[in-house]
Amino acid sequence: MNKTQTIEQLKTLQAQGCQIANVICDITGTGEEIPCYPKESFLVYLTDEPDNEDCIIGMNHWAVCDSIRDFRKSVIFGLSAARKAYCNYYVSKVYCVKEFKSDFI
Repeated sequence: MNKTQTIEQLKTLQAQGCQIANVICDITGTGEEIPCYPKESFLVYLTDEPDNEDCIIGMNHWAVCDSIRDFRKSVIFGLSAARKAYCNYYVSKVYCVKEFKSDFI
């Protein structure tokens, strides 16, 4: 999945009433061939004040984005975008976008 497809998935979950989404992806370093952080997690808030916000353990996730807009602006997809942004890490592959329930399950 590319960035546009991932954002469309986030919007679909938001329309279905999901409050927090979990994006599972590989994070790769700019000088690496193999992902250095496989199957990492980004949380994306789909509402201003989600009910299950207290179920998040922040260190279990690569980042927590405040909104879809924050995700779009902050998360770098692909090597060329990482080089343009002078960033050392980028999302190389997205596995799934799903509803986040809790880190305590």
